[in-house]
Amino acid sequence: GADTIGGFLMLSFADENDGWAINWSGQLWKTETGGQNWSRFEGDSSQGTPPFAAAVDFKLVDKLHGWMLGPFQIWRTADGGHTWQSYEPPTKGYYHFFSFFSLDPYEGWVGGIGGVVYHIEEGGERWEEVQPGPERNEASEEIEFRDIFFISKGVGWANGLRGELFRTLDGGKNWRPLSFSISGEGWAINSIYFLNRNDGWAVGWGPDNNVYENKGGIILQTADGGLSWNEVDIKHNE
Repeated sequence: GADTIGGFLMLSFADENDGWAINWSGQLWKTETGGQNWSRFEGDSSQGTPPFAAAVDFKLVDKLHGWMLGPFQIWRTADGGHTWQSYEPPTKGYYHFFSFFSLDPYEGWVGGIGGVVYHIEEGGERWEEVQPGPERNEASEEIEFRDIFFISKGVGWANGLRGELFRTLDGGKNWRPLSFSISGEGWAINSIYFLNRNDGWAVGWGPDNNVYENKGGIILQTADGGLSWNEVDIKHNE
């Protein structure tokens, strides 16, 4: 309707009924009917409100608990979006966030530039800097962690835009480098999704000059937790 000018930016569901969406103008919308009805939700702005229009990731954990990731900080609500608290890493270094993942209201993972992943605990009070890649060097600092995905407290993956991929089996203490093994140059992998510890998907795009040869996008599938990947044929219908 007229109230949702600008369209929607992000969406997250906690269960089959409860979902929240953010629109381009920075409004929060809610459904409690599985998406049949939506209404704009106004929180208590006296505590400070997240800049929803700048959201880079968004995760509703349950009816009361949600996270919003901005480029430089994370916001968390514990009361259904009425009030929000902001948190940021204690380190003063330059950072810029791209991705967030959480399985519960108190713990999460944040990825960004510089080859660093942050592990958030205690609802944002504690930040631990984790480096999945090799010792910090010029190559590792160029990694942009575009997506993070955990299927349990222990098992998770983090992927960089230029094909870097890491997996942990012990909750982020140790990471193993994997690779998407795509032939050719210039591929970017933007997003990953796993159904369980073995079966997963990755999507991205290739060099611009291949767009007209149906090489503009790529979908990869793994059946062994990311050790090996097969390209899925997505030729466009003429």
